[in-house]
Amino acid sequence: MEIINVEAEHLNNYLPAHELKDLCLEWGFWSLSQTQESLVRPEYRLCVAREYANSPWAGALLSYHSPFTTDIIYLYVSPKHRGKGLSQLLLASLWASLGKEATMESLFLEVRKSNASAIRAYEKFGMKKIGLRESYYQDGEDALVFSKELKK
Repeated sequence: MEIINVEAEHLNNYLPAHELKDLCLEWGFWSLSQTQESLVRPEYRLCVAREYANSPWAGALLSYHSPFTTDIIYLYVSPKHRGKGLSQLLLASLWASLGKEATMESLFLEVRKSNASAIRAYEKFGMKKIGLRESYYQDGEDALVFSKELKK
């Protein structure tokens, strides 16, 4: 499995627009245009996982980087690649890059309270539940807030 850091101008090569649009609709992530527009700003980064060069994408992680914290906007693994540790690989790739940033202190994300498999993956990665955002999602579901501190 390879992890590619995708620049805005190459997005369609790694995560075709029609697939990203389906992903956004299925999971209620940002819209296709929001994802595309975010990538022209340096504080957003997209990592895409695929099995081998030129294969279809298997997973994606979009993150927002501020001077001291990074927020995971979304982490998605395609259904046929779930249960194979791909979320851990994407998280580890992001984590390794954070260690190179002098001022970075912590990583945050929100996850649906009902998404048990994602919660297990975040806990396995060493993230801790630090809060609850009531009615966070459009459908009214709560979000759990997770964090991991970067030790330097």
